[in-house]
Amino acid sequence: MDFLHLLVDLPVQPDPADPAFARLAPNLATLLRRGNAAQAEPGAAARTCRAFGLQRQRDWPLAPLCARADGLAAEAGYWLRLDPVHLEVGMGGLFARPGDMLALAAEEADALAAGLQAACEAEGWRLSAPTPLRWYLHAPHAPDLATTPLDEVAGEYIAPHLPQGGAATKLLQLLNEAQMLLHAHPVNLRREAAGRLPVNGLWAWGGGVWTRPTPRFDLAASAAAEARALAAAAGVAVADAPASLEALRDAGRRVFASPAPPSPPADPGEGLATLERLWFAPLLRALRRGSLRDLRLDIPGHPSRSVDITPARAWRFWR
Repeated sequence: MDFLHLLVDLPVQPDPADPAFARLAPNLATLLRRGNAAQAEPGAAARTCRAFGLQRQRDWPLAPLCARADGLAAEAGYWLRLDPVHLEVGMGGLFARPGDMLALAAEEADALAAGLQAACEAEGWRLSAPTPLRWYLHAPHAPDLATTPLDEVAGEYIAPHLPQGGAATKLLQLLNEAQMLLHAHPVNLRREAAGRLPVNGLWAWGGGVWTRPTPRFDLAASAAAEARALAAAAGVAVADAPASLEALRDAGRRVFASPAPPSPPADPGEGLATLERLWFAPLLRALRRGSLRDLRLDIPGHPSRSVDITPARAWRFWR
């Protein structure tokens, strides 16, 4: 393989200088120490956009690409992701749980979205909910608006990440009205009565107009809707998330991949050990043998890491 861009979420914070981390993941620690630091966005969605050569507008414009992948005619106008979330009150304000933690059924999503249509139309937006996890707002023209991807907000207080720009106040008013409508919606009342988290908020992000990415990949192997949408827009082949580096043996010359999470979910130490065995040890061997000629190892999170590693760099024992 000529080039592999591996975007991987770690169950623990990566710190190759920490002896405890180096004992848990010696091969990963070696890769991080010996690679050259690369430019890195804070979250997975932004990193995926950059990897696929998508040009940033005010936002990374994932909404129109995801909307098209979800079956909407997204080539005209401005699109904004509007993802259902659960908002919780913490000591320092509100924080968000993303929709994939809510097990929201399609019929629930349809009913909730229908209850919000009139409020959205009154503000000049058209609301679509083609999937339970990904909803969209559409407007004929781009507003003055900048937002933060949901993956950079999940688990953090949302106040520093709220929309900015001349149109932000109007959008926030709509989102506040949506929260009130969701609070009293029969779907949420039934969910709460059953002991399930309600959908009591919406997160707006990824706005932009349609533009085609210019990737350098032959294949995108990922379960992430954003990576699959980018690949589809660019005409790149798509495959399921690989369970191991071995699964990519015949994947092509230039590959973007995100490992499949271990199943059943492991505790952090076990999860890291699984990634060591299935990914990081084989990656270091492949680099040293020269069967992998270039690796971009991308680890989003807090802190985040991004390094470029070639076979020559993999042998830099003094680092």
